[in-house]
Amino acid sequence: MNRLSCLLLALVLPACSGGSTDATPAPTSETTAAATPEAAAEPTPEVTPAPAGSEGLSEGVSVQVDEATGFNINSSNIPTAEGTVLGGINAFCEPADIDHVRFGGNISPQLSWGNAPSGTKSFALLMFDPDVPTTPERVNKEGVSIPEDAPRTRFYHWVLVDIPAARTEIPEKAEGNGVTEKGKPQETNQYGTRGTNDFTGWFASDDAMKGTYAGYDGPCPPWNDKKIHRYVFQLVALDVETLGLEGAFTGGDVITAMAGHELAKASFTTVYWVNPAIVAPPAK
Repeated sequence: MNRLSCLLLALVLPACSGGSTDATPAPTSETTAAATPEAAAEPTPEVTPAPAGSEGLSEGVSVQVDEATGFNINSSNIPTAEGTVLGGINAFCEPADIDHVRFGGNISPQLSWGNAPSGTKSFALLMFDPDVPTTPERVNKEGVSIPEDAPRTRFYHWVLVDIPAARTEIPEKAEGNGVTEKGKPQETNQYGTRGTNDFTGWFASDDAMKGTYAGYDGPCPPWNDKKIHRYVFQLVALDVETLGLEGAFTGGDVITAMAGHELAKASFTTVYWVNPAIVAPPAK
């Protein structure tokens, strides 16, 4: 079993983690290369048509525009024209012939936006998966499948607030450029103030990976899930320069803090999966 597979099982199979890094084999050279920024930056994502049955997951249109203001968001390097399917280049994990998955490129995509309404003083960005199973004991477990109709909850992959009103773009790789074990720092930079994403809680019990995960960390849906997961990139124009959030704030904290301050909202939805039982997985 490769290291990533064991880490993803850590919450449901204690024998994989056991609180000791000795319980998991060292990553293979292939896995290590995929986890480094140098190796992750090289692949070119291939366009993959949307799988049968995924129609309507993104409501037929990748880019969503605020009808009242024309506020919009887009990405120049997500292949939105072909079914809004993310590639392994943007994912935390990607399909593998051995042990189901391996580290993906984990590169944050380029985002751009325009037509912000008058009075906009900052933006907040949330990327989340609304399709994460609420039964972790069934996740990534051999001999078990998670049905499409299983209960689901939201998992935040990217939380960024206090984005300056003058900014209209976040470049590719700015918030993620390869898998960073133990996470990336929660900081304020030229793009805004990072919140913690939900990998922070997911890896909390694993000594090899636990830490504060801020910035972008991409998709890694369960390899035994029969549901195609959606990934929503949502940008909100706000009437305040700062939401006043400090410490290890989360996506839920952002939702609460934005109440009463939203001027416009735009989003687009992508899909990703690693379970070959659904259909051939996305391009690597």
